[in-house]
Amino acid sequence: MKRSSWFLGIDLGTGSCKTVAVDEDGTVLGFGVGAYSGAEAQDRWQEQDPRDLLKAAVASVRQAVGQAGAIPGDCGGMSIGGALHSVMAVDGHGEPLTGVITWADGRAVEQARAVAGTPTGKKLYRETGCPAHGMYPLYKVMWLRENRPQVFQHARRYVSAKEYVGFRLTGTWQVDYSLAAGSGFLNTHTLQWSDLALDLAGGDPREHAGCDGLLRCRELEHRRRRRGPHPGHFNGWDQRRAAGGIPAAGVGSQGPQLVLCHR
Repeated sequence: MKRSSWFLGIDLGTGSCKTVAVDEDGTVLGFGVGAYSGAEAQDRWQEQDPRDLLKAAVASVRQAVGQAGAIPGDCGGMSIGGALHSVMAVDGHGEPLTGVITWADGRAVEQARAVAGTPTGKKLYRETGCPAHGMYPLYKVMWLRENRPQVFQHARRYVSAKEYVGFRLTGTWQVDYSLAAGSGFLNTHTLQWSDLALDLAGGDPREHAGCDGLLRCRELEHRRRRRGPHPGHFNGWDQRRAAGGIPAAGVGSQGPQLVLCHR
């Protein structure tokens, strides 16, 4: 008798990580919660410890799987969701160089102000749909370049909290269109990283283009037919999922798996 697959939905919230295990019909089999401290404030800074988020995610997953009595080898895939606009720097081994700088962090006000209203700022807005505002990761990366040059020099990637946890759980860097579109780096017309944004942030588009490439929907479908379900589905940010009625453990089509790279 063939065993049924089950799936994980992981939600990285503000103060805790919630995980649900469901069967192929969406019936809840188990639920888990792992708590972590809120963002630490220093002046206008808002940061979280990425290792705390990871520990909470692992704890909540173990709790959900244990409650479900599920066989790990039967997991058909997982979905990770989280808040928009977070960013952190990691080195070439994926180790954090900064905390998770949240959307509420206000340190990049001056970087955004310097771009707002300029021809470059207007062109960037037309490309990315993101106005010049300090909450966007683009301007936080610019702040790191100007104020933390050692961190900037050693950073290999700038990723969200969700991407970091996903990498630690799967060994691959992935990000969906919706999260990428909220970074200030994605050209929403071409669905490629914006050379203009990369130039502002200090990245090299030529290096960027060769980082990990793009994994498109048709390639994922080809993989699924050959090898079974893709192990990770990185399913957007919280408001998008709520507005679209997408459950935390939803299994659907994926956009390109993009990574923002810097050397």
